[in-house]
Amino acid sequence: MKYFFTTLLFVISISTFGQLENVRSLLEVYDVDTGLRETIYQEDTHFEAPNWSPNNDFFVVNGGGLLYRILLDGSKKELIYTDFADKCNNDHGISPDGQSLVISHYDQLKVPYADRDFRSSTIYTVPIMGGTPKKITQKAPSFWHGWSPDGKELAYTALRSGGEFDIYTIPVDGGTEIRLTASPGLDDGPDYSHDGQYIYYNSMQSGNMQIWRMDRDGGNKVQLTFDEYSNWFPHPSPDGKHFVFLSYLDNQGDKHPAMQKVALRLYDLETNGIKELFRFIGGQGTINVPSWSPDGKKFAFVSYEHIGKSDQTLFDADKIFLLTDGDMPATAYIDGKVQGKGKSKDVLQVFHMEKNGLQEVASMDVSNSVRRWPNSMSMNTNGTHLLIAEQDGQAPLNASNINEIPKASKLSLVNLTGTHTVPKLVDEAFFEAIPTSVGFHPHKNLFALTLLGTDEIALGTIERDKIKIIDKVRLSLDGETIPAIPHFTWHPSGEFAAVTLAGNDRLMFLKYDPTSDKKLSTWGNVLKTAPLPGVGYFTNNGRFFLLTNINLTSDIEEASYADNTSILSIYRFDDTNVPDSPRTRADSGKETYLSEKVKHTKTAHISFGNGYVETFAISPDDSYVVGLNMKASWLPDSYPGKTKESSLTLFGLDKENGKASFLGEFDFDGTLPECISFDRSGKNLVVANFNRNTTGRGKGGLDFWRLMEKPDGPTLIPRKFVQLMRGVHYFIIQ
Repeated sequence: MKYFFTTLLFVISISTFGQLENVRSLLEVYDVDTGLRETIYQEDTHFEAPNWSPNNDFFVVNGGGLLYRILLDGSKKELIYTDFADKCNNDHGISPDGQSLVISHYDQLKVPYADRDFRSSTIYTVPIMGGTPKKITQKAPSFWHGWSPDGKELAYTALRSGGEFDIYTIPVDGGTEIRLTASPGLDDGPDYSHDGQYIYYNSMQSGNMQIWRMDRDGGNKVQLTFDEYSNWFPHPSPDGKHFVFLSYLDNQGDKHPAMQKVALRLYDLETNGIKELFRFIGGQGTINVPSWSPDGKKFAFVSYEHIGKSDQTLFDADKIFLLTDGDMPATAYIDGKVQGKGKSKDVLQVFHMEKNGLQEVASMDVSNSVRRWPNSMSMNTNGTHLLIAEQDGQAPLNASNINEIPKASKLSLVNLTGTHTVPKLVDEAFFEAIPTSVGFHPHKNLFALTLLGTDEIALGTIERDKIKIIDKVRLSLDGETIPAIPHFTWHPSGEFAAVTLAGNDRLMFLKYDPTSDKKLSTWGNVLKTAPLPGVGYFTNNGRFFLLTNINLTSDIEEASYADNTSILSIYRFDDTNVPDSPRTRADSGKETYLSEKVKHTKTAHISFGNGYVETFAISPDDSYVVGLNMKASWLPDSYPGKTKESSLTLFGLDKENGKASFLGEFDFDGTLPECISFDRSGKNLVVANFNRNTTGRGKGGLDFWRLMEKPDGPTLIPRKFVQLMRGVHYFIIQ
């Protein structure tokens, strides 16, 4: 059950959805046969309640109202798309067949209770790979805890009018709920036995929180534990031999707080004996939901550690893959002067992220280009390969002018699976047009590539270290020529995509259908944008699309650089073909609608500040947007309007209506910044700095920032500049 209260051993602040701050969360696995504990994954952020997938591939955890998938070896954590359900608590699970997720989401219903968040928890199901949730319980609050082995029924605890929290069941597709308990005091944590005959749960029926068992229909209630501990969340093993449960060492009454002294104990169903396994800091979030391995030999849980501010990491990530365009000074856009290969080179570097900095582990020469939009590299969903879309070749030896740099039409494939992640160039593909944007599908071995001067999108796969183009899709725009598609990005679900049409000032959404002859087709209305749309991204919940527009209306040589205003546009993305108006009848008798079946709408159109914002970052919880404003930092020193600084523009984002609110602008010493990203915690940012103008002039690197919540509002605090070579322009975080 979600947070009724919070009692802590340490001074720890609590944010939305019971998130704890200054906490390290550790996903651990315990082997019942060997007695060994193994830490699979850890973060200096708060996550909870692991489920173990029936196919033995991944764990599911929650954090900050969202759900995440963590691979079984802990090598990757990725967001699960749940559409509008962005207030999920720690009562979630996986169906016995592994095809669906069940979630408990705060609906914000107008229920007659003071604490609307808590009292509005409602149960939904959603496809295992993510999608739009289907509502199961119509009444709130309802907190899921068990899925019957036959897949037909859900068990949960719920509070109904005039009563207390009791155990209920409901058919998996919804319907009439059945109340199983009605004793005085809290009943919680129901979970089915391996054969579905019984339901185990914890109850205050005897005056202390103890473990009970009842028949599936609610009959024959039997108390199983009798001690001074507060015992919670019994989870029977799949082999029917045990159930594991959580014990608070200090009696908590009917409460189950976080960050307490607890133990995990094992109940032997044959002998009725209880074995204490180990003690640690945990409680709420440790083992709220079923977490046994499919073979019943191991179970997963979360333990916690308190960390002080000085112990927090600089940036919560494992690796950074960084492109550097060494032969292209930022000022070459204007004066045309470059440095040839004899003086500098283009490289791909791989860094491990340490607590307070970077450790380079590998580097390789690979031609790359800072020119045009920042979207020239993509990593596949397994993290094994990179694609780099080359738009300019490496400058020849002793070249001095930008016109001496050859145009490129190459896509490079880099394998990352070598020892210590040493990258290796394994294939190159050449095209008649220049590649401008490349993006891997979020769930499939599939990538999309846009080509300059064409209306085509190439679709390809990676097969045995080879690039294979499998299809080309042509876009159409009411007879208009499409000269440039600067950006292609997939929707989090993988069912849709978006492209920006820079020469047409348009935004187009696409539907992906692998069974269709035309695998990408226009989805809904094409939207008019501000001049020169460029990079755009979907929010992590998939509900909105954010787009930056450079807003140039004159030739770049004649523009007033420092006075130009970039535009942030936000659009509500419509992912259904259900019309937003009632049906009407035309004279012909056919059904028509007052509005289109798929209708995307603009929700905001605001200034990003004076200068040029080519890209931005969205926080993992979709609460903040940070624009990366290069201002006029990339001009030669003698050029009118030259600025010595770039800046970050911070906005708050309303996840319900897609509105944005300006929170501040923060200058930093930087030139031509073209890439920015939040870390997994959403509390830190990293910025690619092509080169500095003042301190460390001529050297590029990475700027690290902290997003701080202060009494007077959120702010950005610079933390550290890591100096590298000049030309840093694009990276991917892993």
